[in-house]
Amino acid sequence: MEKEFYWNVTVDGRDYQVSCTDKGNRFALYVDGQFRRDVPIDRALDREEDLMLGSKCCRFVVYGGVPDLAVDGILLNAEAELLREEKRSRRNGILAGVFLLIMGTLAMYTWTMMELAGEIYPGRMLIPVFAVGFLVGGVVMILRMRKRGAV
Repeated sequence: MEKEFYWNVTVDGRDYQVSCTDKGNRFALYVDGQFRRDVPIDRALDREEDLMLGSKCCRFVVYGGVPDLAVDGILLNAEAELLREEKRSRRNGILAGVFLLIMGTLAMYTWTMMELAGEIYPGRMLIPVFAVGFLVGGVVMILRMRKRGAV
């Protein structure tokens, strides 16, 4: 499903409806329903393109994969989308940290049970090293995500 974004801009007394459609690796720009151009994007990089509306040069910008329109240097509505993307990023980071904690705990439990049972297997001292690594990695990831802001 394609995601669409809309902006209403007034230039020299005339109203323009600018819209863009997310096509995966590009945004298709429309002004008053007519196609203007495709803007290729890389979600990891920010991009700015000029867009002429009447006599005014506006900027179509993509910050953090979120499109917006800048008129006279003022972004029209990207702040809400950027906050939503930031919150989603923090939540996913915390979930990844919890996953690492669970994997570390499971590995340590398995190692303990195998040691108590007297199992002989190769590399038996590497399991607690990796388990502690997962546990520490999970704690660090959760703390970093929490430090970036409340979820």
